[in-house]
Amino acid sequence: MLEEDLKYRERLYIYRQRRRIIPWQHAAEMGVSRQQYRLWDKGIEEGPPFPLQGLDPCEHYMALRLRAGMTRRQLCARLGVSYWHLTEMERGNRPIRRLIEFWGC
Repeated sequence: MLEEDLKYRERLYIYRQRRRIIPWQHAAEMGVSRQQYRLWDKGIEEGPPFPLQGLDPCEHYMALRLRAGMTRRQLCARLGVSYWHLTEMERGNRPIRRLIEFWGC
């Protein structure tokens, strides 16, 4: 998956994960209301474009999880790993071999 293939809500999520901020902090940075940001985050509307400047392999798998509608807890159960371990894999701090095997790409 390339950066341009991401849905807007996936871009928002990846951006927040990189910066380790919560949605309301990002809304404030963008100068929009929480309600407007929530519409973007749920995929109901799209906001102004913003670049991510590339996509790491771990973020690719994070986007696949989001696109599949899976929570981290659901994927943890399927992989047999802890929530912390999956979070670290999605942040690029742990090997992603299990994600590669699970998603088959």
